[in-house]
Amino acid sequence: MSANVAPAGSSPAVRAFYAAIADMESGADTFVNNFTADFKWVALPTSLGLGTRSREELAGLLAARKATFEKPITMTVHKVFETTEAVPTVIAQAESNGKSAAGTVWHNEYVFIAEFEPIEGDALPKITKLTEFMDGVSVLAFRKKEAEAKSA
Repeated sequence: MSANVAPAGSSPAVRAFYAAIADMESGADTFVNNFTADFKWVALPTSLGLGTRSREELAGLLAARKATFEKPITMTVHKVFETTEAVPTVIAQAESNGKSAAGTVWHNEYVFIAEFEPIEGDALPKITKLTEFMDGVSVLAFRKKEAEAKSA
């Protein structure tokens, strides 16, 4: 179970963001159900080559990641900010930790910008776009160690 729980009295967008993180941590294939049909995931920095992916493409990437790790990674959300302008948006600072099946330690730091569909009442809205800024140096170091472990 995720240690990340939306603070009491949080808006529907903040609660939806935390629900998505909890689904991701559980390794549940339901993670993508937090997204609209036309969802876009943007991974930055662009130098990592992950680009922009649809909901279906992200589901495939996550399935491959699931096979890489011995258990789902854990995510710690440190700060959450919210805008209530034209597009409901949550901005969050977070970090993740885990270990691959090959024994390589995973640690990364993030800033997420989650844009939501219009909010109706108290219902949890779905994410239309998730921009994920990650530590590119950590990703490249992980990739290198994984390649070394697999070739050993």
